[in-house]
Amino acid sequence: MFTRSALVAALALATLGGAAHAQTASDPIRVTVSYGDLNIDQTDGAKALVQRIVAAADRACGYAPDQRLLADLARYQACRTHAIDTAVAAVDSPTVTAMAGRLSSPTRLAGR
Repeated sequence: MFTRSALVAALALATLGGAAHAQTASDPIRVTVSYGDLNIDQTDGAKALVQRIVAAADRACGYAPDQRLLADLARYQACRTHAIDTAVAAVDSPTVTAMAGRLSSPTRLAGR
């Protein structure tokens, strides 16, 4: 059995501006990500948790805006990055931290 049961990570998020988002910076959106069912010391469990954290960050930050709305896109990306980093740090697991680094690394395209 796992030494940690029913632990949660809360994502405290800076919200996006605009009419579609009624939250204020003093009233951040919080999304709870449960992982008591995962063994986060194993690669598969850590990967599943990071995927849950990323999905929660997307929901809480309002999903990606149109690529042409640069200011909104920058706020969304900052919100998402902050949420993911905060949640991964709160979990305090080397396996989860390593997996988050791998999953968030930019894809490199082959050059000539």
